[in-house]
Amino acid sequence: MKFFIPSLVGAVIGYITNWLAIKMLFRPYEEKRILGFKVPFTPGLIPKEKERIARSVSEAIGNHLLSKDTLVNALCSPKIYEHIELTIKNKIGKLSSAEGNLIEILHEELSINIDSMEEVKGYIYEGILNSLNNDFKDKLVLEIYNSLEKQLYKNPETIEGFLKEENVERICDTLDTYMESEDFHNIIKDKISSGIKEMSYNEKAINEIIPDNIVDAAKNIIINNRERITEDILELLENPEIKIKIKLAISKGVSSNVNPLVAMFLNPDTLYNKFLSFAKEYLEEDENKKEICLFINTYMDKLMDIKVSKILDSLSLSEREVIIDSIIEIVETNIYSKKLVRDGMYSIKDKLLSHSSINDILIKIEPGYKEKLHNLIRDFIYKKISEDETKIFIKDTVSYFIDSILKKPLNILLQGKEDVIVKSTSTFVKSLYDNFIQKEAYEVIEVLNIQKIVEDNINAFEVDFAEEIILDIANKELKAITWLGALLGGLIGIFTPLL
Repeated sequence: MKFFIPSLVGAVIGYITNWLAIKMLFRPYEEKRILGFKVPFTPGLIPKEKERIARSVSEAIGNHLLSKDTLVNALCSPKIYEHIELTIKNKIGKLSSAEGNLIEILHEELSINIDSMEEVKGYIYEGILNSLNNDFKDKLVLEIYNSLEKQLYKNPETIEGFLKEENVERICDTLDTYMESEDFHNIIKDKISSGIKEMSYNEKAINEIIPDNIVDAAKNIIINNRERITEDILELLENPEIKIKIKLAISKGVSSNVNPLVAMFLNPDTLYNKFLSFAKEYLEEDENKKEICLFINTYMDKLMDIKVSKILDSLSLSEREVIIDSIIEIVETNIYSKKLVRDGMYSIKDKLLSHSSINDILIKIEPGYKEKLHNLIRDFIYKKISEDETKIFIKDTVSYFIDSILKKPLNILLQGKEDVIVKSTSTFVKSLYDNFIQKEAYEVIEVLNIQKIVEDNINAFEVDFAEEIILDIANKELKAITWLGALLGGLIGIFTPLL
């Protein structure tokens, strides 16, 4: 009894002390006062320090357990990506076996009706229009230009295919028919008439219009054909009509300038024969022939100094018409011919095919063609995209495309394409998700403020609820602590009589 009663008392005191200490962690829930004086140790420790405990716990969770890096790593874990792919696969599998078209599925699953799709069409249409900015236009122009440029550096096989013999003949026949038509005749006449009309206001001399090399060539022709010119002169002098005119001129000159008595002895026929004999002797000398040609060339130079407008003004309308008709006749009879067209077409074909690429051909025609080609494509693209017709076409195309998809049975739309759709959709969704996580996740977590959420929720707990949770979690441990108090109290009671 000497040791039993002290150990029992010590055990009861140890048990009650620990039990009371645990209870005083939570109770009382509120501050207690007696006669206006605060009762010590009220409220309990946890109710009293609730806000500090909530702040400390939230800081520990927010900064260490659920930090930004921890959450981002968890959101990027392989299990998340596997779950995304599995969810998409299951959804696509369900949709591929569903009956009805897409609009019916959307209505059933998401309560989207056909009227809502009109807004979707509008959003897509506006999105396309907004994407057709100058940057897009320039990229499109560059793509088209680069594609054309690649073709231009290839061998001119396309030209060879186009200029096959049957095609060349077809072109020639078409040109033959056209050039024999009244339309072609009228076009030439109009062009010549308008050209002559423009020249009538031109203050330039003939030598400013006709190239010098042509004038020099004409002069050389005259010099080189001096034999024929002198022969033509003699032939002209011996012409019966000219002969009569020369004799009349001699007779008139003699009678006007010579004494009548002397004139009786001067026969016009004799004088003409003398003149003709002298002319023949004179024209036999090569130097004299050159002198005549030089005289002709000198006179030609004088004619070349006359203004074009002066010559044309001196012509009547009827004379101009005669000149125009003469030019047309020369063009149609002497310049144009079927053989000329064919020879020209085959000559062009041979010339084109002799080059290594179409680019070489175009450079020969126009060295700066690339810049002009680029500007031409750019002007066309900018103008075409800005036209109302293009906008209407885009709007109608969007509407038709969406309507055709919405009205088509979904199982047919997905038939045989499930794996491809799952793969492409998964890749797309994962890409969007990953892009969002990498760029926005930290900001979202910052706005979410895990620490504040934990703190607010702990503060929102009722103390009795917190007590219930803690006691439920640590029930065994708390009981062990209580009985440990009893054990220690009992041991102390046993040793008390010995002291």
